[in-house]
Amino acid sequence: MNNTIYQVEQPTLQTQRLILRPFTIADAPDVQRLAGAWEIAAMTLTIPHPYVINSLLWKSTTDGIGDW
Repeated sequence: MNNTIYQVEQPTLQTQRLILRPFTIADAPDVQRLAGAWEIAAMTLTIPHPYVINSLLWKSTTDGIGDW
C-alpha cells in the first residue's frame, strides 16, 4: 500500500464578480459564524450545529479539506 501524500496546490479562480480561493486560517471566524447559523447547518448533512472553531482548525490540518 502506498501511503504517499501528495500536496496539490489549489488555484485561485477570479472573474469580474467573484474570487474563489482556498480557505486560510484567517477565514476561521467567518466560516464559524456562517456555518454555525442554524439555517445553514439544517440544510446540510455534514455541518454540525453548533459549529465550533475547533472543527475548522482540525479540518484545515487534515488532507480532507477538499472534502467539505
